[in-house]
Amino acid sequence: MSMEIRTFWDGGDYSPLVKNSPILVKDAHICIVTHITKSELDTLFQTVNMTNGLGNRFLWLCARRTILVPNPRPMLVEALSDLQRRLWRLVIKAQKLREVPLTDAACALWSDVYHELSVERQGLVGVVTSRSEA
Repeated sequence: MSMEIRTFWDGGDYSPLVKNSPILVKDAHICIVTHITKSELDTLFQTVNMTNGLGNRFLWLCARRTILVPNPRPMLVEALSDLQRRLWRLVIKAQKLREVPLTDAACALWSDVYHELSVERQGLVGVVTSRSEA
């Protein structure tokens, strides 16, 4: 799926090569939320995916636990329901937006960090973070 993910990211239009019942997806916006262990990532994220641009289409986060809790209490249904309602309200709001403009403060911050972020990096970090100029 590497090519498909890169195609969606780069333009949003996609038409898989199928012989029967061809389809065309226009202006797609996809979201992938997943998790993987470090050992799985090391094993499964092969060199080709590091260099073909797949890796730099994801926001990579590393989460580590800060304390050991052998028997965690389950989250209260009321609290979970409240989070779910808030999330759905945000999703509905986001679906109505066509563009999210930068604030003046965000523009100033971008100007401050743009040069540093544009510096070419070596090794795996350089491969995964390299992108063509916008």
